[in-house]
Amino acid sequence: MAGDNNSEPSSKSEKYIENQGKNIYDSKSRLQGQRATDVLLEFANLRPGLNVLDLASGSGVPALDIARIVGSSGHVTATDQSASALDLAKTEAESEGLTNLSFQTTSAQSLPFDDGVFDVVTCRMGMMYFPEPVAALKEVYRVLKRGGKFVSLVQGTEQRSLWQSSLQEPFRKYISVPVPGPTDIHPLRFAEPGSLLETFEKAGFEAIQEKYQDVPWPWHGTPEEFWELRKSGGALYPQLIEQVPADQRDQLFKEIIVSISRYYDGTIINFIAGIGTAVGYKP
Repeated sequence: MAGDNNSEPSSKSEKYIENQGKNIYDSKSRLQGQRATDVLLEFANLRPGLNVLDLASGSGVPALDIARIVGSSGHVTATDQSASALDLAKTEAESEGLTNLSFQTTSAQSLPFDDGVFDVVTCRMGMMYFPEPVAALKEVYRVLKRGGKFVSLVQGTEQRSLWQSSLQEPFRKYISVPVPGPTDIHPLRFAEPGSLLETFEKAGFEAIQEKYQDVPWPWHGTPEEFWELRKSGGALYPQLIEQVPADQRDQLFKEIIVSISRYYDGTIINFIAGIGTAVGYKP
């Protein structure tokens, strides 16, 4: 089926922030999300020689990690709707001498691959932004070999993610932060246990395992630096800021810095992130 470029993740999504070249290859961003990447790789249980498809790869996490694992006898196809993000991944792969990757600009909703060609399909922090998750997972099911598996990692609840709650709590003093609906495209779409399992089942996967847990999400920098990144990227926080009266924003920003600083030890902001991971198999 022909791919399209009209879905996940949009330039307004949290995933897009993570894809920015100025951040994703910075050591701070790598360190911040590394434990979540490790969890996905543990679920995937990869080995040399596998043919792997990575969805919503952005600038190469975890596609580059996967390429190192499957080695020269394996192959990784990194996909994203953003050609510029994939260009960054390609440049990084070339700089590391990785030759077992290819790059395809496409959407998960309509994958341009034959049936039954991949051993494993992975998606790190992208499934939340699929316009039609069940349809996308049916595409994943189609391109997997029999016995192949799909592994997806998503964000957990705000209450389990200190980096999210530390930013959003101050806003609630000034505005009503909207609660997204169950079908809205947003970062916490699959935050509740059971939601990944249900979606995998609807797409036809079997022997599904789902796990929600907390992982370290450290930012090796100052609260001011972290807030500046979030304030200027994606859609959520710029939209919330617009709702706050202009004459109250400076005070809000000060309160956000204070909120983040609760977890700052002078070197690292010791955030925790809630994540959900699921693996399902094509019989």
